[in-house]
Amino acid sequence: MTIYNMCTQKPLHDHSQQLYEKYHEPFEEYIKSTVMHVLKEKHDEYMMQEPAKRWSNHKVIVRWLSRFCYYLDRFISQRSLPLLNEVFLTCFRDLVDKEHEDSGSYYSRKSSSWIHEDSCPDYMLKA
Repeated sequence: MTIYNMCTQKPLHDHSQQLYEKYHEPFEEYIKSTVMHVLKEKHDEYMMQEPAKRWSNHKVIVRWLSRFCYYLDRFISQRSLPLLNEVFLTCFRDLVDKEHEDSGSYYSRKSSSWIHEDSCPDYMLKA
């Protein structure tokens, strides 16, 4: 009910824009502190499985938040801004993609060192 009240007031008391801008901050902080923390702890094949698990959980959270923020989304659609669920999904994807790029660089360097250090069968097992 609070979001409804904040989004349906006359212009001087309408807080929709502030809500929209502030909503992204804690969500991004949650992704960085919880999701990214877990992804950084994972290694090998578990590092590749974890994003899929986290993405599934993330979509559930976004679905519930979208229902909760229905009136805020109505405000957003009037102002041609991306809807909150699009913002949340994009935020997750961008942060996780950046982490994967960093991980990809790490494993690329590691792979190069394995080629020089290991025999072919050992390298194939690691790769």
